Amino acid sequence: MSVFRAYDVRGVYGKELTEKLVEDIGRAYATYLNADTAFVGMDGRLSSPLLKNAFIKGLNDTGCDAIDIGLVPTPVLYFSAAFYNKIAAAMITASHNPKEYNGVKLCRGLRTLGGEELKKIERIIKENAFRIGAGKIEKKEVLPDYIDYLSSKFEFEGLKIVIDAMNGVGALALEPILKRLGNDVIVLNGEPDGNFPKGDPNPDIEERLSELKETVIRENADIGVATDGDADRVVFVDDKGRILSGTQSSMLFIKDVLAKQKGKVVFDIMASELIRKTIESSGGVAMISPTGHTNIRRILFDYNAVFAAEASGHYFFHDDYFGYDDGIYAALRMAEIVAMKGSLSKLVSELPSWYPIKANIHCPEEKKEMVVVKLKQIYNDWNPITIDGVRVSGKGGWFAIRPSNTEDTIRIKGEFDSKESAEKMLSELKAVVEKLIKEN
Repeated sequence: MSVFRAYDVRGVYGKELTEKLVEDIGRAYATYLNADTAFVGMDGRLSSPLLKNAFIKGLNDTGCDAIDIGLVPTPVLYFSAAFYNKIAAAMITASHNPKEYNGVKLCRGLRTLGGEELKKIERIIKENAFRIGAGKIEKKEVLPDYIDYLSSKFEFEGLKIVIDAMNGVGALALEPILKRLGNDVIVLNGEPDGNFPKGDPNPDIEERLSELKETVIRENADIGVATDGDADRVVFVDDKGRILSGTQSSMLFIKDVLAKQKGKVVFDIMASELIRKTIESSGGVAMISPTGHTNIRRILFDYNAVFAAEASGHYFFHDDYFGYDDGIYAALRMAEIVAMKGSLSKLVSELPSWYPIKANIHCPEEKKEMVVVKLKQIYNDWNPITIDGVRVSGKGGWFAIRPSNTEDTIRIKGEFDSKESAEKMLSELKAVVEKLIKEN
């Protein structure tokens, strides 16, 4: 499998992703952007220092100067591009993946490169069409500027907050900001450790949140916050130790943002129809996007939306912030909501809910396109949205079916207003997809 994925570069270190390849990616990236300077950061993975140095060497070999900002959360890398007004910024990270993985997130200003642009980077490498020059290295501490900037944006105090950084880099920024504001902070697994001794740094795995839930209950905390390995994503736990779904968190953010500033809100094709309803009932304009943070960010900037949400926990604030996905900033916004409006569990209990369905069905890569074509034909009379797979909405619920960009999988997701409808629809959808895979 190529390390050039739909949204970034990612692979197993030493096998798919080598120092030589990352050096060439640095060369191709600087060549493609014709960059004279690039910020470079890294997460806490064991291979990140070696890959960061290789990437910087690649930049320098094209005449591009590198500003090394060291060990930081990915949002700090994005911040460096925004705050210092630079086009080129790259992060060495594999986000929430297992410890043997690493990768590179490449930016053009506040947008991340994906899809066709990553293919162009790959083509430059294959054709050995690099720019040639001699660049310099500068080391710069950006994390203090980020902490100062975010601290100046908030005023809440007096909350008890539990952070689980999952041995990633999230606590490096979130803990000092919350303490500076005057909150009581308890940190779990705050020390970056590329061995990830308690498991993959992925807050989507419910078992990984057990320690956070137990600590919130034991300490009578107001809110629990779990960041993934590079802290561009966040999951919340309420004061009763219950995990908020991405839908619930998104609805709370949407209501908060649109109460202050009306505008467009972007959500991805696999997100709940309840999000659309929340946007419209709050006076906003709903815009749907293909899945993937690169696609969502592109639409947010192209249409100057005030907020965007991806079901997996990426939140993009563009009302009073830069618009990139920042789990640390999102955590501060949620804590601010709790400080202003009271108990998080009460706020969640007031939100509408439907019965969810979800399935992942194995599908060989070569069959994915044909399956999607057939699905569009089957559901053509249902007025589907077809920008990324098939999505159908009705009065009693919705469903979406799309191929994964990173796995041999067809994903089914949806929600319905009754348990019976949900079970019946999931059974029917699985049967349709499995039949198409078998026949084609």
